[in-house]
Amino acid sequence: MTTLGGRLVAEPLGLATSVLDVSWQRFRELEPTALVGDVAALDPAVRPSGDAGRRALFFVPDTNRLSGALRVSRRLGEATLHGGAYASRLSQTGTKTPLQRAARLRGNDVTTFSAHAAADVPITDWLGVDAFGKAAFRNNGLPQGTALFADDNRTQLAPFLRQLRDLRGGAELVAAPMPGARVAAGWRVRDVDRDLEYPELVARDGIAQRALRPEVSLVRGDATQHAAYLRGHARLLRRTRVSGEAGFEWSPAIGMPTDLEKSAYAEARVSHGVRSPLPLTLSVFGHWRNGSSDGFELASSFAGRSKDKDYERRAADWGASVTAVPSDATTLYLTFTQQWDRRRFPHLRSNVPRPNGAAFLRFFVDSELGWQSHVRVLALGGTLRLTRAVDFSLGGWLTWADGRFPRGGQSADALDPPNEIDLTYASAEAALGVQVRPDLRLGLAYRFDRYRDDARLDEPDLDGHDHAVTL
Repeated sequence: MTTLGGRLVAEPLGLATSVLDVSWQRFRELEPTALVGDVAALDPAVRPSGDAGRRALFFVPDTNRLSGALRVSRRLGEATLHGGAYASRLSQTGTKTPLQRAARLRGNDVTTFSAHAAADVPITDWLGVDAFGKAAFRNNGLPQGTALFADDNRTQLAPFLRQLRDLRGGAELVAAPMPGARVAAGWRVRDVDRDLEYPELVARDGIAQRALRPEVSLVRGDATQHAAYLRGHARLLRRTRVSGEAGFEWSPAIGMPTDLEKSAYAEARVSHGVRSPLPLTLSVFGHWRNGSSDGFELASSFAGRSKDKDYERRAADWGASVTAVPSDATTLYLTFTQQWDRRRFPHLRSNVPRPNGAAFLRFFVDSELGWQSHVRVLALGGTLRLTRAVDFSLGGWLTWADGRFPRGGQSADALDPPNEIDLTYASAEAALGVQVRPDLRLGLAYRFDRYRDDARLDEPDLDGHDHAVTL
């Protein structure tokens, strides 16, 4: 990966402070393209038919990305205004697969635009209003009319996401009942509009083709979510700070079966500072969420054969961290987090595959399933300033991740072995930074990763190391 960029800071006509960032990134895999036919040449049991031998396996395309971000801020009296915009274009370049070349694929890109604004407006000395808004737009530039991919030549099965529009906004009333304390009541909304292009039921040759249609698709076009919440923070006894938030979210329309139609959540954090004998900051935090949905229907033309993909989720996590400053040149940290996730949903099955169409489909509940996961992360490290211009940092992470379908039914017993997670992941990183001059910094870094998955007998080798040079 190669990155080139620059930053411009200006205050045009004294109206507002503006920061413009522009960067260009180059991603190259530097590995040969492996094809299904290459595997067939090594294993006689693999016999691809038609063009299948020319399909790529684990192909990572070479890409270039050009992006820019603009941030603007200004004070108007006692009010503070912030705004900005972002644009990015990620495009495939260089190596193409044999099927891409045969289809004469000329363009394959994703373009993203976004803009945001926020305002902090005081009403009195102890009361104010905060508001924000953000709009994002994403366009998929993959041509949908080639021999490689089109809606009427049997190459498209599922809906194609052509465009995505994401609107977010919110406002809150903020009060300061006492020095060092803030309390806020707010509301926020998010509306997502997906422009989904579905494959045709009849191909260009006049013969019916398999196609996932909207009534049996697991992705819907529109989704809307509202949230009402209370939050606050306070400083107690000078060195103790507490903060928390609790709220309720509801969705008039959901876009996927795993979206929650209603949920309640709460989060809190407590930090305490100690001055002697060693400067320390102790922090404890936690999050909790419980929600469900029961309005995502898979439709059938047969009476009583339409079914809802109900979904329930309960998640919680907590953690603790210690940060120490034994000297002016040294900072040390230790963090531990633990996460639990429990989900329940019906295992829906159909008499024929969903792309066969609603006219043939009959859905039925096979069994009630659940998924549960447990993740623990331990991180420690530190930073040492060797000289006024040179600093060194060292860090390490150890992660234990477990996930499984609870046993007890035939479907759960069949699904659990290939999907079970029993992963141990260790990582270590070292970095050296040199401040060559006030506006120029050189960075060198090395990282080593090691994985062990006890749930898989054919575990692939995911161990690796990375080197990085930044300027």
